[in-house]
Amino acid sequence: MKNYKKFIFTLSIIGISIFTGCSDDDDAAEATTNCFSCQFDSESLFAELNGIDICEGAEMEDDEGNMVPMTAADITELKAGYELIGGTCN
Repeated sequence: MKNYKKFIFTLSIIGISIFTGCSDDDDAAEATTNCFSCQFDSESLFAELNGIDICEGAEMEDDEGNMVPMTAADITELKAGYELIGGTCN
């Protein structure tokens, strides 16, 4: 149940957070190599996320309301969650 709540919380944060995405800057590109993007059906509630790169190091809001960089574990969990709700992720 804890993972389910975290997954739902993460999805709600994505709806209101702005991700920095993968940078073209050489230094930042080296630091943010773990990225993925997903495609959802146009009728999906998550269609607005189509084609957006979500990368390790991008900031997201944690449970306490602080902005923290996403870790590799966050990326893995988020990608799996998006695939569970119908996203095709790369």
